[in-house]
Amino acid sequence: MKRIVSICFFICTMAGISACTENRENTEIFSNGKSRIENESQTPETVADTERLRIESYENGGILTVKPEPNGIKDVLELTDENTVDFYYWSDEIAIVGKGEDNHTYYGPVSETKTLYFYDLSRGEIIDQFNTIEGVFVFSAVPWEDGILYTTMPENMDYSDTGQQWQVVYVDHESQQIVDSGMCRTTPMGRYIPWVKMSGETPVYVYENVEGDTQYSCGLKGIALYKDEIIVHSLDIYEGTDKKLMDSNFRSNGDEFCYALELPETTQILYVVRNLKEVLGELLVDPYIGHCEMTDNYFIYVNDPQDGKGWCMVAYDFENDTRVVSRTGKQMYRFRSTGEHFFCVDDYFNLFYGTITSEGITLQTVDMGEEFNNEPLFCYPLNEKEMFIVFMHDDGTDSYWNCQIQF
Repeated sequence: MKRIVSICFFICTMAGISACTENRENTEIFSNGKSRIENESQTPETVADTERLRIESYENGGILTVKPEPNGIKDVLELTDENTVDFYYWSDEIAIVGKGEDNHTYYGPVSETKTLYFYDLSRGEIIDQFNTIEGVFVFSAVPWEDGILYTTMPENMDYSDTGQQWQVVYVDHESQQIVDSGMCRTTPMGRYIPWVKMSGETPVYVYENVEGDTQYSCGLKGIALYKDEIIVHSLDIYEGTDKKLMDSNFRSNGDEFCYALELPETTQILYVVRNLKEVLGELLVDPYIGHCEMTDNYFIYVNDPQDGKGWCMVAYDFENDTRVVSRTGKQMYRFRSTGEHFFCVDDYFNLFYGTITSEGITLQTVDMGEEFNNEPLFCYPLNEKEMFIVFMHDDGTDSYWNCQIQF
C-alpha cells in the first residue's frame, strides 16, 4: 500500500482544515506560480468592453460530413435500456467508463457507480476493471500509476447547511486509498465536488473546503508519487470569502488548465490559466458567461457583452495574452477540444467544428445525416479525425457511435 503525504499550508479533512508541517525534501516536485492580479494589482480588461475588442461575425466554413458507425460498448458492458455509460476519461486509445443505472449522462451522477472499466476504443474490449468504494457517486476519474484516481461523494447526499463530503480516491488491484477529503457547499448535483484531470503525467484537481459560515478556502492541488508515497501538494490556495470556486469541473488540454473563481464583492468572474509551474494568464470577465473549453493554444468561452447584438465566442491565447472575439449571435454549448480545434452545439443540437486563427473563428456545420442531425448528444473527440458520440433519444435510451470526420 502506498503511503499518503500532504504537502501544503493546510490539509483538507472531513472536519475542516488543520495545519501541517511542510516536508522540504518533496517541495521541488511542483513549482508554485504566482497570481499577476494579487502580485501586481493588475486588472485585465473585460470582454464587455467592446470598444477595445475587434468583434466580427464568425466565418461560416461550410459543411463537414461524418459517418456514424455503431460501437459495441453497450453489449460489452451488458447494458439494458435502463443503463447508460458514464465517460470519465478518454484518449485516442482507451476510455475510463462506468455503468450507470437509471442514470443519464446529461443529468450527472445520480446513481451509485460500482465499477470503473478501462475500455479499448479501437478493439471494443474491456481490458481492465476496478471496484469503487461501496455506496459512492463517481464524478471524475483518470488513469494513474497502476490504477485509477477518482473523485466521489457519498450515496446518501446531505442537503444540510453543513456541506457535502468529497473524497479523492486511488484504487489499484492491491488496495483502495482515500488520498484527500473535505467538505464543500451543498448543491443538488454536487457542483463543488472536485474533478480530477491530467496535466502531463500529474493529476490535478480544484477543490473547496467549508466549515459552517465562518471558514472557507479553495484552490488547486496536484498529486505525485515520490519514493512510493502519494504526495498531495497545494499549487494555489485562496482563504477567506473574497474568492470562491465557481465550478469544480475545470478545463484542461492535457498540459495547461483553467479554473474559475467568483468574486463575491463584484459581479465578475476570474479565470486562471496555468500549468504546473506558473500562472500563464488571468481573465476578469463579466458574469454573462456560457460554456467553455481549452484547446492546445486557446481557452475558449462564450460571452454576452450585453450590447444588444447577441453572444460572442472568445478565444484567449494564453501564450501571447491576446484574444480573438467573433460574434455568434447565439449561445453555444458542450465544447469539446480535439487538440487544435473543437466541437460545440447550438440550442437545436446542430453540431459545429471550430477552427481558431489570429484572424477569427470559423465554424463548420457537421452533417451526420437525417437520422442523427439535431439529436441531443455528447461528443468525445479522440483525435483530429475521429470521435465517439453518445446520442440521447426521445424514448430515454442512449446509443453509442464511432465517427470518422471527412474533410
